[in-house]
Amino acid sequence: MQNLKIENKFLINENKKQIKKIWLNNFLDDDENTVDLFLKNVFGNKKGVGAFLNNDLIAMILFLNSKIIFKNRKINSIYFYAVCTEQNYRNQGVMRSLFEFAKEKAKEEGAEICFLVPESESLFKMYEKFSFERNINFTKEYVLRSESDIKNTVSQITDFCYKDYLSLRLQESEKNPVVILNENEFNFIFDKTREDVSFLFLKTGYAVFEKKEIKITVSEICGNKNDVLSWLFNFYSDVNEIEIFKHSEKEINDFGMTCSLVGNFNLTNIYFGMPYR
Repeated sequence: MQNLKIENKFLINENKKQIKKIWLNNFLDDDENTVDLFLKNVFGNKKGVGAFLNNDLIAMILFLNSKIIFKNRKINSIYFYAVCTEQNYRNQGVMRSLFEFAKEKAKEEGAEICFLVPESESLFKMYEKFSFERNINFTKEYVLRSESDIKNTVSQITDFCYKDYLSLRLQESEKNPVVILNENEFNFIFDKTREDVSFLFLKTGYAVFEKKEIKITVSEICGNKNDVLSWLFNFYSDVNEIEIFKHSEKEINDFGMTCSLVGNFNLTNIYFGMPYR
């Protein structure tokens, strides 16, 4: 690290201003509201690690607690979120050292596996050097209005809560390994005041989507897909086609990566959900 005297340590509540600063410096598509939601709903002591130089935070890895569930199997996991290094300190070994520290601390916190979502192919290649494997995949599906079974009886609900989310995800876990966030993390990801995505919650399913002009892109769908699409086509009468990012059982498009901290789980085809890139 070119003789940089870096100190890796857990992030604590006193670091919130530094976390917000480095976050906004490195994730230009995120606004202050998104960061504030995370710091309010999710962040607390030991919810991430940071690399400090002269008490300045120059790199960080935040922790989102979750479980990977497949049928009756439950694996404690941590999603490494908002991974970044300030530009002046990149390519100096700072993140490599911080990753090793993060994995050690995640293991001490009870995690058996960690995972992340790279934003580019170059990052996929970099994380492979840190023992992460490409095994969370997706494909795209296009549904035309003329091909959809549109019903008028599907109602949106406004009191969708963590219990509803958990029920739908557990149903999905009978078919594939599924990432299930903890309640605080759920409250952050699915906060209705977020401006970057919209949410649809039904008793039989939910979706995370974005509408631009006459096109809808569904970035996550869980539960009864027909009910979800029926509601969207009914509500948005100008939309004739919906693009869906969906879980893939084959390696079509890389989405996320995992790293085993205890043993070797050999998990593939994980249903992760798509709004977290």
